[in-house]
Amino acid sequence: KRLRSGPYQLEGFYLKPNDEAYTSTDVAGANFEYTMRDTGVVGMSYLNVFDSQSELRDGMSHLGWRVDLTPLPCDRAFHFSGEYALEVNGSSQSSSAWYAEAGHAFDGLIWTPYLSYRYAWFGGDDEGSADLEVWDPLWYGFDDWSTWYVGEIIGGFVALNRDLAMHTLRLRGEPGESLTLQLVYNYYRLIDPVDEIVARDLNPRAALIHSKYVGQGFDLIADWTANDHLSFSGVASALDPGAAMKQYAEAEGGSWWLHFMLYAKLSF
Repeated sequence: KRLRSGPYQLEGFYLKPNDEAYTSTDVAGANFEYTMRDTGVVGMSYLNVFDSQSELRDGMSHLGWRVDLTPLPCDRAFHFSGEYALEVNGSSQSSSAWYAEAGHAFDGLIWTPYLSYRYAWFGGDDEGSADLEVWDPLWYGFDDWSTWYVGEIIGGFVALNRDLAMHTLRLRGEPGESLTLQLVYNYYRLIDPVDEIVARDLNPRAALIHSKYVGQGFDLIADWTANDHLSFSGVASALDPGAAMKQYAEAEGGSWWLHFMLYAKLSF
């Protein structure tokens, strides 16, 4: 349900995700946004997991505050966005995550390049604390490359957004109205040393990891819209694994990890 009044918008929602592995999770919540004309949007959201087969999620409350702004009246090409989120479940679980991104579009240059820096932090579990502090990313969506899945190799195949701190540099250009190119650099570091990693299939995997340096990766991405119904994306990714990833994979070599993908989308 959605209500609008001038710059204000209020939404209520009920979700029953068909996640993998299936947890029979039911969620209800509300979202509020305020639009400040040319300046951008500020908002907050609340959701409650009122029923789940997962003991860690059952009863969890999630609160989030976010901004998406062009805050400088003298330079609307400067962009800032950020979000802080908190998860609480009784007195035994409290975790947080946040990100901040600043970027600038250079409208007078060829391909209208956009350059940005983003720092993202997803809480880890302090072994010295009795409370559960590791972040639960719940369910992933897609806003832009290397935002929800931070890096196509680490984010897409290796680990969830938890116990990680990430630096992201992005250079985006538009050679044509229907073609967008991006070069994304990610640097990954663990917040706390771990003895297991929860992989993309949600199965914890034992790992004797002593180092916090996960690695650094590059993603070269091309998005082409052929027409109103058909679009293509091509991705070439390379990851230089750090000591933590070598310990996780039980590999001693220094070889780069490579990934290539071609994605087609047909919409009606």
